[in-house]
Amino acid sequence: MPLPAAPSKLTASIDHKSLTASWQPPASVHGAAQPTSYRVSVTPGTHHATLPATARTISVDDLAPGSYTVTIVAESDAGAGPAATVVVETGHQ
Repeated sequence: MPLPAAPSKLTASIDHKSLTASWQPPASVHGAAQPTSYRVSVTPGTHHATLPATARTISVDDLAPGSYTVTIVAESDAGAGPAATVVVETGHQ
């Protein structure tokens, strides 16, 4: 069974020291596995989470000023699909 596609419409925003990212499920591809979870990381730092397939957002608090990369991968029983990535900056406080 083919792996799931990358999550779509990934966006991220920062309000003061809190980052919120949102996404949509991968586009349906005939025969592709449906996601059973999403693996999310926000770097730099140690912000990593595995969320259920129903999740569409994640928030990370207490960020220092700087640039952050949000990476989301759809996972299924067939394995992990390609990543969706967005970069967002907190600005300088």
